[in-house]
Amino acid sequence: VVPASYLARSDETEQVWLERLDAVGTTPVLREPFDGDPNTHDPGEAVETMTDGWLVISYPNPIAKLPVWHTSTREQMYIVPDADVPPGYTDVEPPDSAYPIWDDDAGEWSIDFARIWQAKQSEIRDNAQVFLDDIAQREYPQWEVETWTDQEAEALAYQADSAAITPTLDGISAGRGMDKATLVQNVINNAMAWRPLAAYVVGQRLKLKDELDAATTPEQVVAIDVTYVLPA
Repeated sequence: VVPASYLARSDETEQVWLERLDAVGTTPVLREPFDGDPNTHDPGEAVETMTDGWLVISYPNPIAKLPVWHTSTREQMYIVPDADVPPGYTDVEPPDSAYPIWDDDAGEWSIDFARIWQAKQSEIRDNAQVFLDDIAQREYPQWEVETWTDQEAEALAYQADSAAITPTLDGISAGRGMDKATLVQNVINNAMAWRPLAAYVVGQRLKLKDELDAATTPEQVVAIDVTYVLPA
């Protein structure tokens, strides 16, 4: 052993420090920080300074450990190779899915079909909404989009009877400085342009739902590509 104070480098150059350590048969080793999973190796004893001032260094002693997974939470931990797998754990790796379930009788993982099916159905629905919202909100704020139904209803009522009560269109007409008849026609034209686009997305959503209804395995559900496009 070499005194800790002797191993330390003070104001001397690195070359002088190396030569001094070499004189007592000591070669410092540069160890890069460990960036792997610390659970996979036994780190050995920590570097310790003994009460008598001597430095005791024990280097890491790599011992590969075995991963095990909790059968309910899939929480991973490691055990030494000759240890028994703890109760409630398995050494069978779960599948790469958010919905695995453990079958005690079969001793294997499977995919919870009901949950993955429901998740895909939500994805089909939500992606359609996001797709249309993105198109609408490129030009219009959400609070204005929310008035479209009222605008169209009032515009159709006005076309049928110019004496119809149209509070939404009255406000827009006054704020825009546009006569109501012109505004009514603009609203109807916009609604007619939007309806086919929205209907096209509805058709795509229903097609995806048909594919989902026909799926009988988790792999078929995962393979459904939920992507919406504009009409050509």
